[in-house]
Amino acid sequence: MDVSVGVIGGGIGGLSAALSLLAAGFDVHVYEQASALGEVGAGVQVSPNASRILHRLGLAEELARTGVKPMAWHQRRWDDGRTLLRSPLAEPLEATFGFPHYQMHRADLLTALAGALPVERVHVGHRLTALVDGDYRVEPSSAFSRQTLQRPSGWRWPTRCGTRASSCSTAPSRRHAS
Repeated sequence: MDVSVGVIGGGIGGLSAALSLLAAGFDVHVYEQASALGEVGAGVQVSPNASRILHRLGLAEELARTGVKPMAWHQRRWDDGRTLLRSPLAEPLEATFGFPHYQMHRADLLTALAGALPVERVHVGHRLTALVDGDYRVEPSSAFSRQTLQRPSGWRWPTRCGTRASSCSTAPSRRHAS
């Protein structure tokens, strides 16, 4: 396929998009401004809809190894511990939807995604500095020409960045910075 895609951001969303695009035959490269891939935060729940996609991308064994399939959601009354609601999860969810529900640490999911991508397609220490009519510039490298530029939903474009902008005054920033 002749379409080349640049993914800005090497988090869970960016790596998932890149892996999906690569599996579909696209020439895809990920650019992350941090000097190394890493995830902050605690746990993440991977629904059966999400695990279906991740399994199809070849991550079933890694998810089973690092994830936990919760048996049930158990809601109790705060003052006396009495059960208010108990909903079975693991086997009933998998039987209903065909794929498991996992709980796992965000870093484990990120590691699984990164491990599935060829190392030469992930570029750390690169930030978006310009976007002009489909060509974009990342530093410290020079300009790259990609037909498509994709950004994960956790990112927003800098104020002066757009398809006709001559440059971006700042790098994309996370909405929920720590």
